[in-house]
Amino acid sequence: MSSLVRTTALLLFVIAIAPLRAWAASGDINWNQSAEELIQAEQSPARKAPPEPASPHELFLRGLDHYQRASTRKDYDKAVKLWLKAAKMGDLDAQSSLGYLYHTGKGVTRNERTAAMWYHKAAQHGAADAQSNLGVMYYKGTGVPQNNVRAMVWLMRAKRNGFKRAEGMLNYIEGASSPDEIARAQKIATAQPKGQ
Repeated sequence: MSSLVRTTALLLFVIAIAPLRAWAASGDINWNQSAEELIQAEQSPARKAPPEPASPHELFLRGLDHYQRASTRKDYDKAVKLWLKAAKMGDLDAQSSLGYLYHTGKGVTRNERTAAMWYHKAAQHGAADAQSNLGVMYYKGTGVPQNNVRAMVWLMRAKRNGFKRAEGMLNYIEGASSPDEIARAQKIATAQPKGQ
């Protein structure tokens, strides 16, 4: 083998192992571990989990990903756990989504009172879908006492916030309500709710 070929081969070898030397110098590898120990450490459940998202909405989005891919109770449980954390931090989408889950019993034990509580938390801060759902719950008396005035208040707010589906239900309830009930609902609906 010529001197030029040996020098080139050595140079390529040094260039090729440079990243390995940097990795070894970082302390991320223990050269004294056996291959079996390295494989076991790689497969260990004690590996670092991905970092928690910084914002409540990022938590909501991670929960949404689990929810949309859910095929087992464990997937739903992970979504609920993330949404609970985000909801407690004030994320309206998470609060409204928890209301939906408890309202429908999808992934959790159905609980109308808990659904109403989560819808109310989101609704009082302007979440139009939660306002509409809470209005329907008041109309039907599910999870909350039946009350047409409160139903109309939340549906009026949802409509004002651009939730188109609230209008049909609102028109239906107004048709079955007295002029006095409608006037009271309009007065309350135009008042600024707490938290908005």
